[in-house]
Amino acid sequence: MAGQGLYDGPQPTEEHHKERLKTYFDPLPFYYPPLEQQRTDAKEYPFFAVNQRPMFMYHSWDSQNAWLRQIMSQNYLYMHRSKGEALGIKDFGWAWVESHNGRIRAQVKLMEGVNPETVWTWNAIAKQQGTWGLSDDANESQQGFLMNHLINELLPGEAEADGHRMTNSDPITGQAAWYDLRVKITPVGADETDLAEQNLTWPRFDKVKPLPNFTPASKVSSYSSHPNINISRGWRDIFSRGAK
Repeated sequence: MAGQGLYDGPQPTEEHHKERLKTYFDPLPFYYPPLEQQRTDAKEYPFFAVNQRPMFMYHSWDSQNAWLRQIMSQNYLYMHRSKGEALGIKDFGWAWVESHNGRIRAQVKLMEGVNPETVWTWNAIAKQQGTWGLSDDANESQQGFLMNHLINELLPGEAEADGHRMTNSDPITGQAAWYDLRVKITPVGADETDLAEQNLTWPRFDKVKPLPNFTPASKVSSYSSHPNINISRGWRDIFSRGAK
């Protein structure tokens, strides 16, 4: 009603905001293509790309948990096997993932348990080198990647009538468009093996300088209620224990 001028309270003053209200703030549910996808060429970018944080490592700071890092310290781009093989991408091979906003290089894991038109990955795994107390060669900064580089805060295309570009978010809730992304995927070429041979993702960023008086984390984590006792016994003693 505010978009139609039938509301006594606050009302938008710009026409494109009025149209946005009238179009999407409908009391009855209806389907419409996400705003970003309305402005993206589906033929050029044929895959839907989504990401989700793993339940056992929901926040970035969980990378400081040594036990959780044993479960996962690197994320892959999961892709349907038939689609990957049709594009010439091998299992654990490297590929370029490109959207209208940017591109990344990631390692691909082929699988059957995913929609053929969709690729996905775990979020909140990749870290910049020098952060979170991780070592310089940690998997998170060497093989981990984020889809953030593929998603723009603003919708693609030209500016609106007033010269401003619209935010790339849900028109009702304002939620960022993390699940509206479309991408194209191409295998890393034979002449692009520099980073792939080093098992490195792209883009790469400079190492973050440590804070003053920073103490590197221990490479071994051990917690117990009392000092550990290291017992050294030979095999003869172990197998003959109790024998007369």
